[in-house]
Amino acid sequence: QRESDFLSAHDELQAGAKQCGYGLGVAALSASLVDIQIERIQETLPATYGRIAARLGELRRRSSEIGQPLGDELSCRLLAIQLIDQCVDSLARERSGRVAVVSSSAVGDGGSAAGARQASPVGETAELTVSISAIEKWRKEHKAGETVRSEAEHLPGGLQLTAVLYPKSSTEGIGGYLEAVLPARCAAVMIIVQMDLVSADGATISTKSNAQAERWTSELRQGRGWNELVASQKARELTGEVELCISAYVESVEWVDEVAAGGDNGDSVEDGGGDKLLCATLSDLDEAFTANVDRLHPERSFFSAAFAARLSAEADARRGAAGLPGAIAPEVPIGILRDLRKKLPGAITRHVSAISAAVRAKIERVVAELVDATSHPRFRRLLLQSASALLVERTASAQAECARLLEYEGAELHTSNHYYMDIVQQLRRDILAEKHPDAKAVWSERPFLQHLNFEALKKQSNREQELVDLQIKTFAYWKTLKKRLIDYVQMAARCNLSTELLNARLKPALLISTESAGKMRTLMAPDERLERERIDVAKRIQALEEAHQLLAAAPASLGLSLEELAQRSKTASSPTAERKPSPEAAPAPAPFSFAPGAAKSSFTFGVPAAASPVAAPFNFGAAPAPSALAAAKAALPPAPAPEAAPTFTYKPPAGINSVGS
Repeated sequence: QRESDFLSAHDELQAGAKQCGYGLGVAALSASLVDIQIERIQETLPATYGRIAARLGELRRRSSEIGQPLGDELSCRLLAIQLIDQCVDSLARERSGRVAVVSSSAVGDGGSAAGARQASPVGETAELTVSISAIEKWRKEHKAGETVRSEAEHLPGGLQLTAVLYPKSSTEGIGGYLEAVLPARCAAVMIIVQMDLVSADGATISTKSNAQAERWTSELRQGRGWNELVASQKARELTGEVELCISAYVESVEWVDEVAAGGDNGDSVEDGGGDKLLCATLSDLDEAFTANVDRLHPERSFFSAAFAARLSAEADARRGAAGLPGAIAPEVPIGILRDLRKKLPGAITRHVSAISAAVRAKIERVVAELVDATSHPRFRRLLLQSASALLVERTASAQAECARLLEYEGAELHTSNHYYMDIVQQLRRDILAEKHPDAKAVWSERPFLQHLNFEALKKQSNREQELVDLQIKTFAYWKTLKKRLIDYVQMAARCNLSTELLNARLKPALLISTESAGKMRTLMAPDERLERERIDVAKRIQALEEAHQLLAAAPASLGLSLEELAQRSKTASSPTAERKPSPEAAPAPAPFSFAPGAAKSSFTFGVPAAASPVAAPFNFGAAPAPSALAAAKAALPPAPAPEAAPTFTYKPPAGINSVGS
């Protein structure tokens, strides 16, 4: 009230305030603030509308990942059966070599694929290009070390590849490299890379390639580093557009949580939980087992001097036994082969354990992909425990069957396979032929036979020649036994731990465990944190949808469309935009100073040259003389008639109850 009385009592001050644009009082200030707020809303509304739309998209995607709330007991039971079917079917496809694509839709309405590893990038290819229109100009204007990057190529599994071009490297040449950003659970990736620098007409300027895969890790995102494509002298001669083309092939991937499958003596290979299909992993383990058995007793050991001395000692201990002259007692080869078989149980046990570990790792990975640990933690633990118990049982069965095979081999020496005599006759021919036409070829293939030639053997006694023949027969029988045993051990392990386990026993075991676990809603319940997040996301989506609708309708109250408002906002925010005064706007007023007197308030308007209205505040100083006051009044224009206080009326759009909303 004091302010209003003061302004109304001094017409000159009121007139000057209108000229200057300030000093009109709280009411005018409030109206100006409302104008400023409306202008600010108009400027920011399109961007706010777009950000709300983007945030809504993020929340809806997260809501889809989280999944819908659990239903009743029946729907939970159906969901559990569906997930078990998907796990068993995925494992069956792995075993048969048919890949099942895992995606977020594979987990059903109540499940979630959040956090699950997607399809592997192994076997994927990427073609990346990055170009510079004027290479000579770029190299003049930029510093060494600055790079140009291509758009990132996103491969399955979360692997991201980018081509990076060094138009001006530290050596003043032109270089480039492939950058790989690995997914969270990936330890390393092996990639075969070819880089081509080409000109605008398609001619190849330089090529860098490697036949062997290079290693990328989270720390080494550039692999082996950048490659110099063009040396400095040649780079200075290049003009026009150049383009870096990178072709990348993902050969293999190592995951952080891989479980090593296998044991000692070379049994360890990539586990079944890696990127290889289960059938390929089992094939690798079979090949490793065959190689391990071959290494137990190499071919050269049967024709070594040590083996011959051992045979001779065994024969001497049984000299004089019944039989033809020079004949060696049958117990000699039986005892020798019994000793040779002593190393077989360890190799067989390691092989069965390796098969079991590979199948276990693959089961764990498939369950992890299809049953999320946050959406169904109890159900996931139940599946893994049931599968583990079944795997232990089948592993024991496979070990028992393989032990039985060893008992068959130890019972007696027997074979009806012509492979045995084929080896015997072939070695006799290679060794005993007086003038063998291919002696050098034979000895180059089996150098340990060089000392067993006809000239040396005919000088030996009957017993010594019989020992050489026994060496040949022992070697031939061991090869026959080895081939026979390897086949049956591999078949027994595969039958118990792959075919029978995955095709016939796994699904019934998982269903029985699920049905006996109690209430299905409890079993399928998500983690408490996920449930809280689901509620929070749903509330946030609802609030943002309401805000989105209100903002979509707001421009209509201003007589504009959202597109027109956005265009005005861009124009207003442009750094080169000029604010043009409206035709009816008054010219910028000059500043004034106000000096109250000692006895009576008085004022003086001064107009300094080239002064800024904003920079000249009220200046309260000594009171001017009465004559100065009269002169100032005479210089002022006549005071206008009192006007009504300006008013502002704001009608908010429907649904908005205040400007603050």
